[in-house]
Amino acid sequence: MNRTYVPLRATALVLLACLGAQVQAASVSLTVDVTFNTPGDIHSGGTWITVAKADESGLAGISYNFVVATVNFDPVTGFDVKPPSFDVAVSAIFSGTFRQIVEGDDLFPAPVLGVGLGGGPYVDPPSVMIAPGNSNLGSFTGAATLARGTFNSGVIPTWHGTGTGRADANVFNSAGQAIQASVQTTVRYVNIPEPATIVLLGIGGCAAIVLRRMSCPAT
Repeated sequence: MNRTYVPLRATALVLLACLGAQVQAASVSLTVDVTFNTPGDIHSGGTWITVAKADESGLAGISYNFVVATVNFDPVTGFDVKPPSFDVAVSAIFSGTFRQIVEGDDLFPAPVLGVGLGGGPYVDPPSVMIAPGNSNLGSFTGAATLARGTFNSGVIPTWHGTGTGRADANVFNSAGQAIQASVQTTVRYVNIPEPATIVLLGIGGCAAIVLRRMSCPAT
């Protein structure tokens, strides 16, 4: 169910502004890992999961945005913060164009430390590859899983916005204080059989065979 703009923004401000008043160099890496229904077919729809790794004493709160038409998300069942669970987990659609997901610790009764520091359950799939136009942020094995959902055929999960308009986060420092962190984002494909497949977007079957260094059969 979509929430109104004000409550979600208020939550985001609590997590990502009030808690982050003390500015310090810190970073969070965030990926959306995409698994296609038909391996190698990027048009077949599928499932997605967001995974984050952090420095300092772990992730305190994070907000990130998707182009709304590229993801399906159920706030009732889609949050998947492990380990451990965050106190705040909300989502809403704004202006019909982007979905915002906000997750974080409310600091009570005490900060929950260690989220995204390497003790998480996520293991990089053996066939994972960086989607075209995205950065290689290294391994996410041991990172924290955040949320998951599906996407329809003909689209691929796509970040919305740039900079803090795309993703914003806090981490806990060694004193358990939430401080501002920069966020790097990427998109990774889980089940593309070979890197050359990515080059084949929109290319006909015969050309695809040529690119794969095979002969094109006569028609």
